[in-house]
Amino acid sequence: MDPAPTFISLFSGCGGMDLGFLQAGFRSVWANDLDTESRRIHELNLPGRVDPRDIREVGPEDVPDADVLIGAEDSPASPSPARAAGGGSGTRAGSSGRRR
Repeated sequence: MDPAPTFISLFSGCGGMDLGFLQAGFRSVWANDLDTESRRIHELNLPGRVDPRDIREVGPEDVPDADVLIGAEDSPASPSPARAAGGGSGTRAGSSGRRR
């Protein structure tokens, strides 16, 4: 039997996209999100720990190899550091840096 394909999750939030990949037969090898409440929910409902560091502070040596890299933009309904700092509906710290 082939081992399950693996994925890395950036800006994981509470883990909705992660859940979809897990249900599709993938195995999570690393997840990251700045938001404390999102990490708490993710860790209550899904296996593994969510790295709390700002993605800009994470080096390539900190992230394991994986078959797939997934990432989600900030949800308008979720509290994000960007919005808390007056960033409006822009992207989370460490993503593309574009503002809409």
